Amino acid sequence: MSIDTDSAGEVLDSMGAMASLFQAPAAIRATIAAAGSAGVPEGLEIGAVVLAASQRSALTAKTVGSIAAQRVQRPVIVNLGEPLPVWLGSRSLVVALDDAAANEVVSDDSVAGVPVIAIGAQTERRPNPLVETAAALVALAQFDIAPGLLDDLIGAADLVESRLEEWVADKGPARRLARRIGRTLPLVYGAGPVGAAAAASWKFSVNRNAKAPAYWNAVPGVDFDEVCGWAQHGDVTRQVFTLAVLRSALETDDQRHRLDVTAETCEEIVAGVHPVDATATTDVGVLFELMAFGEMVSLHMADIADIDPGPTPVLGRY
Repeated sequence: MSIDTDSAGEVLDSMGAMASLFQAPAAIRATIAAAGSAGVPEGLEIGAVVLAASQRSALTAKTVGSIAAQRVQRPVIVNLGEPLPVWLGSRSLVVALDDAAANEVVSDDSVAGVPVIAIGAQTERRPNPLVETAAALVALAQFDIAPGLLDDLIGAADLVESRLEEWVADKGPARRLARRIGRTLPLVYGAGPVGAAAAASWKFSVNRNAKAPAYWNAVPGVDFDEVCGWAQHGDVTRQVFTLAVLRSALETDDQRHRLDVTAETCEEIVAGVHPVDATATTDVGVLFELMAFGEMVSLHMADIADIDPGPTPVLGRY
């Protein structure tokens, strides 16, 4: 990708957002290696898992939950800044997804005797949902409650690494989609828990990197209410929105049908409908591939608009 510069000749990526994306596969492998050498206490019998997160890690909670709900052989609940469940006990595992959540957990008397893992994401640092999702999944895999998860994480890292060079190219698919979105606002639709989590990740990336509004939804769900709202103002929405439809081998027949109908319906009411097809065949692979591609699209959007994807000054107001 050609790197644009501002009038002072400085590269418009002051915090290394593109480099961070390229480093993600290595960071995932390093996380797996570190967890393997650390080990876990013996004799723990995990009966349920609580994913504790602050709003800073709300997206990570969603992405981890989309995989954990299907792969972890125990009940998994997401706790987003709420009081911890009253049923916590020595057979519960609490995974704190950032330091703010960890501080809340350890100061709660109800966690006495409850195993707690803190992922270590720091509140003041820019979230990296791809790496933080991997770290939480690795933590769960260490307790032997998610068979095959570590292998799939390694496979996902390898896949993302192999595709990054294709995506970053000036004439690659991410750049083309960024140009098609242009000055419109991206809508991103997926299917099922993984597709929904990936679509939410796209919104995060566009908001944080391109400094642009973005919206997401998923089937089933979007086809019960949101599509009903596109009927009246097509003359406006055709100038405002561009739809990216996230597709994958995980779709059920019903989800595939619903996405097909939704895409066809939206052709008349948005500026363009663009399918994004994941090549991965595992749930972890699909999630990471779609998350990484959305991050790349958002970085291209920032580059095309001469926007530095790193700084987010508005957050300082809070």
